[in-house]
Amino acid sequence: MSKFNVGWYLLYTRPRQEARVAKEMADKNIQIYLPYTTVTRRWTDRIKVLEVPLFPSYVFVHLTNMHEFYYGSNLESACSYVRFGNEVARVSDAAVDAVRTIAKAGNNLEVSSERFTPGQQMMIKEGPLCGLNCEVIQYKGKDKILVRVHMLQRSIMADMPASVLIPFQEEQQL
Repeated sequence: MSKFNVGWYLLYTRPRQEARVAKEMADKNIQIYLPYTTVTRRWTDRIKVLEVPLFPSYVFVHLTNMHEFYYGSNLESACSYVRFGNEVARVSDAAVDAVRTIAKAGNNLEVSSERFTPGQQMMIKEGPLCGLNCEVIQYKGKDKILVRVHMLQRSIMADMPASVLIPFQEEQQL
């Protein structure tokens, strides 16, 4: 990493160590973002609702200098930063904001690594997700909105009533 760029990066962690990495980074006053979702798990004797990371084994980290970069690299629970070739991949602020918005306000969130064919491009016109661009797809027999996170090769799906969606046009984009 020859020249440091301030911004969001993805730190890949050991399995089920996301919270530990996030806590250690936050203890050093490094800004992190670890989105959670609720899932229902069924065992033979009970059903339990759990909060789990939306993206298992990944933590979004906002780095401002090389010291913070090396601190994250040297954590025992962390593996490495996500890279494209030799370069550490930087996550755009818009992508982090989109994930924040949908994680905060989405209903029945589900993350999938499945490859979806492009659906109808829509924009949400009201509510807490107002202004977010998305796609409408059919998944497991239901209409869902889909927000793609290209860097993780994942898609976030959520339930959204059709009444709050309008067709997306290029001139609406800022």
